[in-house]
Amino acid sequence: MKIYIPKDVVLSDDITKEFKKALTKDFFFSINGKTYIIPKGFRTDGASIPWWLIWLYNRFDPDVLNSAVIHDWFYYNGFFTRARTDKIFLACMRYEKVRPSKRRAFYRAVRLFASKPWNKYRKALKKKKQSV
Repeated sequence: MKIYIPKDVVLSDDITKEFKKALTKDFFFSINGKTYIIPKGFRTDGASIPWWLIWLYNRFDPDVLNSAVIHDWFYYNGFFTRARTDKIFLACMRYEKVRPSKRRAFYRAVRLFASKPWNKYRKALKKKKQSV
């Protein structure tokens, strides 16, 4: 998988009650030659860390932030399957040269604990399509 992330994502300093921050400008990246744009205003919770691991990992850790925002964007939009999106997250962390032990921890966390947000976004997307 060929990844290109030209620069770091820029988030607002404000945080919502859902622990989310908004992008302050569009974020561009490419995967396998296809360019994606995450629009200014998209809200991310950074790396979706289980509440009981917050003491160990920062959800807005700069090492994984770009990868986490890309992962959130793909979860939100459902461009790929959940497994494929999680593999993209892993590949992005590898591209960003995240330490292997940290990379494995974050990847395992999404594989084990991210089915709830995935399902929530799928239901919301389905409802949105039905109302159109």
